[in-house]
Amino acid sequence: MKGTPATAMPPGVEFLSAAIGWIYTIFWTVSYYPFLISNIRRRTTEGVSIDFCLLNLLGMASYAIYNTVLALSSTVRRQYAERYPNNPTPIIQPNDVAYAVHGLIISIVIYSQYYPRLWGFDTSRPHRISGWCSVAFWGSIFAALVGAFVAAVFPHSMSWMWLDVQNTNPAAHQVYLVGHIKTLLTLLKYAPQMWLNYSRKSTQGLPLLPFALDIGGAVLSLLQLVLDSAYSDQPAGLSNPVKLILANVTILFDIAFFFQRFVLYRGAVDDMLDAKRAPESRRLLDPEA
Repeated sequence: MKGTPATAMPPGVEFLSAAIGWIYTIFWTVSYYPFLISNIRRRTTEGVSIDFCLLNLLGMASYAIYNTVLALSSTVRRQYAERYPNNPTPIIQPNDVAYAVHGLIISIVIYSQYYPRLWGFDTSRPHRISGWCSVAFWGSIFAALVGAFVAAVFPHSMSWMWLDVQNTNPAAHQVYLVGHIKTLLTLLKYAPQMWLNYSRKSTQGLPLLPFALDIGGAVLSLLQLVLDSAYSDQPAGLSNPVKLILANVTILFDIAFFFQRFVLYRGAVDDMLDAKRAPESRRLLDPEA
């Protein structure tokens, strides 16, 4: 790829980029825990979409693979350097890997809460994964497996050129394919939670803090990417397109959630949740009941 060689990043700017990266990593890392803690305190997952959690789990698995391979695989990093000789190092920071791996682990724990017997939660209203979510979930896994098969069996084939803009080795294509899967799942995962809020006409049971941390982390993620790209021969959209799209989509849907929370359904309650809480409240007020 032709272009102006990348400019060396001054030490002060490098430190600032790293600091911003770890701050947004902390924001996004902490954002998972209110879901986990809220479900434990309420002893139910009511109000939080199972489709949202399942797609988020698979998305974090994809993102962990994407970041870890780009950061640690000597083969993929060599292919990246061949493609971008003026900027041979992928813009993947250690905080990107740390966030993705932790996010995968905590997503598995949160999804396990939809198996209420494991946690001693209320089992009166079982959650079911929607048909379209199942298609998205298994379709994404199938696409990743096909990509891995092609890369392994036909290492010199260029049949996967459509997966990327440039003509690179298919093994690198597989890494970008996984990143694209994460991007797609991020576009899809918020939809079931938005729909659940709409169908209930309420955001009750859904903690506010994760979305506040989410949008703060996304803004900082964009800031780090723009800062890093300023000393690269590539614009942010090419240096790390997955990171760019994820941050923008996150901001968009978080704004939509805040609109539901504070405008559309401000003060609204879920009758189902209130009905479940009523017996507990009576027991607290009247121990002999």
